[in-house]
Amino acid sequence: MRGLGMRRTVTGYTTAWLDLSAGLEALRAGLHQKWRNQLVRAERQRLRIRDGHGGAALGWLAERHDQHRRRRRFGGPTGAFAAALAVLAPRPQDALVLLAERGSEPVAGVQFLRHGDAATYYLAWTGPEGRAAHAHNRLMWEGIERLAAAGVRWLDLGGLDATMPGVTRFKLGLGAAPVTLTGTWL
Repeated sequence: MRGLGMRRTVTGYTTAWLDLSAGLEALRAGLHQKWRNQLVRAERQRLRIRDGHGGAALGWLAERHDQHRRRRRFGGPTGAFAAALAVLAPRPQDALVLLAERGSEPVAGVQFLRHGDAATYYLAWTGPEGRAAHAHNRLMWEGIERLAAAGVRWLDLGGLDATMPGVTRFKLGLGAAPVTLTGTWL
């Protein structure tokens, strides 16, 4: 771009892409050791995974996500926007919501949005009890299994941000490859 006489005005967005076509066995082997150990611990917990495509499950997740956004002053999408995307999805199954429950109470939730042969990890929340049980690792793995079974080849785990190193480590711990877009040039 510089060779064309252009200058960068905005640096490129960096996200993490996970190739689901490698197969579940290879994906599990590609997990970073700490991530895999947390998944094994989560699988031993008495967590029930409930799925949905919107409705009450997404309402619960969106409400907690919005509370977290306000408390942490996080600039991500609102729960209302995530719910609108689920309602407007071409097929109900293009919006996947997974909740981890202990007893009858959810302790964590995630939303994935499918678009063609790819999907995006879009919304998430985990409370203290969910963090202690590594429920988020379990939900991510369950989501990967379900998306792969539905024919999804790529999972976009979302932006990598140096100001949120724990989130970045979590996403890269899945064995995802960082991808940086070119940015804006004028």
